[in-house]
Amino acid sequence: MSYRVEDTNILAAVVVNTDTFQVFVDKFNLVVDHLQNTVVTVSNSASYVGNNSGNGFVVGIFGGATLVANTALRGGNVTTSNTLTITSVVSVTNNLSVANVFTVTTGLSNVNTLNVRGAANIANVLTVTSNAVMGSFLSVAANASFANNISVKTDYVIEVSANSDLGSNTTSPQEIYSFLKADFSSARILVQSKKGSNTQVYEGILAHNSGTPQMAVYGVVSVPTAANNGIISASSNTTHITLNYQQTAINTSTKTILHMVK
Repeated sequence: MSYRVEDTNILAAVVVNTDTFQVFVDKFNLVVDHLQNTVVTVSNSASYVGNNSGNGFVVGIFGGATLVANTALRGGNVTTSNTLTITSVVSVTNNLSVANVFTVTTGLSNVNTLNVRGAANIANVLTVTSNAVMGSFLSVAANASFANNISVKTDYVIEVSANSDLGSNTTSPQEIYSFLKADFSSARILVQSKKGSNTQVYEGILAHNSGTPQMAVYGVVSVPTAANNGIISASSNTTHITLNYQQTAINTSTKTILHMVK
């Protein structure tokens, strides 16, 4: 409860041996006035809601099964607004609306499903542990880094694969990437190979109908121009389409970018 300056008199108990009956009545009336005007009361009756008007402040812990804030929930005191600090885990079972900036200063903000109705401006790392559904435009102010595939409307997938050392086999093609036949029917392929100071880039397209794939390489660029690191080819088994590279010298490295279509 809270009290006014004049209410401090109620703290003085009735002295039976010295106080007159009038003093007793006066103190009793102060208690009644205090109950009417400053003490927050409750009831176990549904017909009595126990509403009080005015300000109150508890120095200590104040709790309840359900905490209701009619207009606003804020930190500070009865006269000054300040930061509201919540020291335990918060579970929101309904909509949460943030009218201004939502900032996570430490740790991660884990969101299973993120629906963005307007613009999303991401200035640093965004970690999404499940699906993120963007209902409108997504704006990324910094570089975007993807640790896995990029899928566009489920039918178009961009994959990046790297092999730092193809080993010592120079007589047969070595697998540098494979995908399930059931997942994709065609792909545009870019392969970069490096061996020492030799760099070679190949571009081609591939298609299959669950059988032997057909691939056409329509572009090769080499630096220096006489460099010949190897050749790319495609093959298949019962379940997978395989992209291969046969190196002309041992320990060649490759990087592969595939634009795959279901």
